[in-house]
Amino acid sequence: LVARAVELGYRALAVTDENTLAGVVRAYAAARTTSLQLVVGAEIITRDSLPVVLWAADRSGYANLSRLITVGRRRAPKGECWLSFDDLVTTFD
Repeated sequence: LVARAVELGYRALAVTDENTLAGVVRAYAAARTTSLQLVVGAEIITRDSLPVVLWAADRSGYANLSRLITVGRRRAPKGECWLSFDDLVTTFD
């Protein structure tokens, strides 16, 4: 994705996996030698509300987003993420 974005002349690329930040590491490694700006986030799918895309504007935001995903992963079977709307509210209160 990063190579193609650079090839197409994009200035930025959003990386938003579903309930994970797993793709960010590879995207960062690929983009760090380019002028491409990465927009880091995740599409958060909750069990009781509509999906929402959350962007990490800075390191603090990344930490909060990572913490939220960790909460959902720890309470779910391997490979799943169980989050609620209340988790969103309490993490970003």
